[in-house]
Amino acid sequence: MKTYRVTALGSALVRMWRAWSVILPVVIVNALLQGALVPLATTPASEWLLVVAAVVSAVAFVLSYGTIAAAALEVPFGRVGWRRAMLTLRPRLLPFLVWALGLLIIVVAGLAIHLAVALLLVGLTAFLLLAVLDGRPQPLKVNFQTIGRRIWRWLVTGVVVVVLVLVGIMALGMMQFFLRGFLGAAVGWLLAGLVIAWLITTRALLYRSAWALSEPVDPAEDELAAPTPDLA
Repeated sequence: MKTYRVTALGSALVRMWRAWSVILPVVIVNALLQGALVPLATTPASEWLLVVAAVVSAVAFVLSYGTIAAAALEVPFGRVGWRRAMLTLRPRLLPFLVWALGLLIIVVAGLAIHLAVALLLVGLTAFLLLAVLDGRPQPLKVNFQTIGRRIWRWLVTGVVVVVLVLVGIMALGMMQFFLRGFLGAAVGWLLAGLVIAWLITTRALLYRSAWALSEPVDPAEDELAAPTPDLA
């Protein structure tokens, strides 16, 4: 199955809007929540509030990522609404949360060492969470197999991610001169959320194309194997 045309990035930029009714609300709600947590994280002499804000922020980000990824996995088949995204996410929510929170901890630990380490970890696990949401029994193995099947596309996407992260860091630094506090954080997360949704969709297209002609799933065993008609 051809899930993209000349470039996966270009196709994803167009096809992600098939799931606009899922992506936009999730990105907006997450941005508002992350912005609202800023006062808690910056309150003087309140370490416990900082911990609470960090935990809530992490959980909100992981849930947002999972919802968008679940929708992105169905984008190659047509329009995607909440029902279709939830059919993918709901039965695999617990394993997704375990893998996602574990991965987040590892990436944050890598970030404490160096930004390059964190980016490398993100790149090496590009398809891990998609494999979890797709119900694969060995998601880490599937992740590396997918990288092997789409090595050049994966490398190009990885370079784009690095460039976007560096540009994003500079942009956020400049934004602090004009927007601060809740508004600055909300706007930053809104823009970052849309970019992340684009990259998730890119990875979903690559993932689907890598496994489209192998290891077919019996529709009788998995109600998600065949796309349902709509959905919005």
